[in-house]
Amino acid sequence: TAIGHVPTPESLDLDGLDLDASTTHELLSVDKDAWRGEVDLISKHYDAIGERLPPAMRDELADLEKRLAD
Repeated sequence: TAIGHVPTPESLDLDGLDLDASTTHELLSVDKDAWRGEVDLISKHYDAIGERLPPAMRDELADLEKRLAD
């Protein structure tokens, strides 16, 4: 996914849980719009840290933003 690896329902032991396929799918889905909002919040947090923030973290955030745009 745009945010990284997410398990498939088949890869999880869901025995004993009262989850139907629809609920499981929803729990494992990635809401790109919500994550775009998170990118904005993270960026503002990084701004507050300023020059002490390692450049690699800003780079990772930029890469995430690109993946979410696709």
